[in-house]
Amino acid sequence: GISWQRISPGYDRAWRELSERKRAVNPVCEHCQAAPADCVDHIVPIRVRPSSRMSWGNLQSLCQRCHDVKTASDRSLYARA
Repeated sequence: GISWQRISPGYDRAWRELSERKRAVNPVCEHCQAAPADCVDHIVPIRVRPSSRMSWGNLQSLCQRCHDVKTASDRSLYARA
């Protein structure tokens, strides 16, 4: 599994539990609808809207491929903001 603490200190036990619940409800990638969801993504990144870190409405279950594409897109999109 993923070591959330290695990624960021914001990914604590509460986040892991929320992420697991989200993937249980949405086990298939919400973008491509073809692959199992490997991770849970913040639709609006935490650095842009920290108050939505634990907001269900700001989460989407994604496969790793779609998550990588979305993360690259976010970097480009929010670099201009």
